[in-house]
Amino acid sequence: MIMNSCEEKVKISDILDDDTFRISRPARSDQLEQSIRNLGMLEIPVLMKSDGGYIPFTCHNRLRIMKGAGMAEVMANVIPAPDYGIFVKNTALKAGRGEIGPAGKAKAL
Repeated sequence: MIMNSCEEKVKISDILDDDTFRISRPARSDQLEQSIRNLGMLEIPVLMKSDGGYIPFTCHNRLRIMKGAGMAEVMANVIPAPDYGIFVKNTALKAGRGEIGPAGKAKAL
């Protein structure tokens, strides 16, 4: 569990198409989609509660794939506001996987 978060089941339809905190490139292969269909979510997304729904803080590609596949809900860590520690850890994870392009690097800075 992430500090100052609440793990809860969230309807995919309540998650906004918002790339404010996205730093990764869009997923371009079917591998991630196949993994989610076969194994489910192996990474718990972090969402930020807003008046209009939930803003993705992490797992943008995974959430888009779930929405496109017609999945109904996801377990997520919900935070009340942006969290620097989570953002830095997510950035390090994405950098280690080679998932950040020039625009994401600039955004992360």
